Amino acid sequence: MKANDEGKPLKDVLQGVMKKLDSGELAAEIINAWEKIIDTKDKKHTKPVSFKQGRLVVIVSDSSRLYDLTVKKKEIINIINAHLRKGKIKEIRFKIGEIR
Repeated sequence: MKANDEGKPLKDVLQGVMKKLDSGELAAEIINAWEKIIDTKDKKHTKPVSFKQGRLVVIVSDSSRLYDLTVKKKEIINIINAHLRKGKIKEIRFKIGEIR
């Protein structure tokens, strides 16, 4: 338990823990959906790195892929959202970076 959780009702602490677990499950679902829908040629050159408040951030290895994916952004959002049981992606932000 974090120091700032002291004095909070147990119900509030548990709700916070559940939200974190739910977002972890959602992140796993998003990563699985990404792996299913992204073109084989782009899999090695992209990596979803975060999801907060409906915004998915994806690292892309180069500017030409960044452009191609940006053009397809709405289509990608719709396809991923169709794979999710709960939660929805509202936005995708592509950033150039190193894929590890």
